[in-house]
Amino acid sequence: GASISFNNLILNNARGVSLDGAAIVSGILDFTSGILTTTPTNLLSITNTSTAAITGASSSNYIDGPLEWSLTTGNYTFPIGNGGVYYPFGLNVSAAAAPVIKVQAINGDIGAGITFNSSISQISHTEYWKGDLVSGTFTGTVSLTRAAVVITSGIIGQSALQAGTYSSIGGAVASPSINTSNPISSLGYFLMGGLPTNGFGLWFGY
Repeated sequence: GASISFNNLILNNARGVSLDGAAIVSGILDFTSGILTTTPTNLLSITNTSTAAITGASSSNYIDGPLEWSLTTGNYTFPIGNGGVYYPFGLNVSAAAAPVIKVQAINGDIGAGITFNSSISQISHTEYWKGDLVSGTFTGTVSLTRAAVVITSGIIGQSALQAGTYSSIGGAVASPSINTSNPISSLGYFLMGGLPTNGFGLWFGY
């Protein structure tokens, strides 16, 4: 059916809310309390390009499912999570031609047989992120955050395909985050990994 359009939308329900259709917010999405569950069909789209278009998000107030956001230049945080865990995705956009970007966090294993090139020694198998460039173009840096600690020499890995080969795009560890990757202009799948000097086993149990 048709999308439901809102100017401002306040989520204030500690038990959470699930969209039963697509929704568009042109003003402010304010998280007072609760988790907003979306799906690829019942998608939430934010058309306000302000970096402050979403307020009040936290480890208990976020979007579980995909979030689509129309961006310009600026430092954006997609307040997403999954399976009871908050996994915000940061995108600091330095160049933009009307990009519309959709991001989703997944609390789970990217895949047992995932491969990576020599820029990565190991990867986390407990969470990953999926990003789609719906339209437009951009250049920016990525930051990832999870609940568990991050090893001191962690980096962000990226692949165009979930089952593709992952390459390091860098990043600076500020546990439980890895911030400010190298600049990218395409999206795909993202995960946390370790530099080749780490050895193995450092992600075990996370």
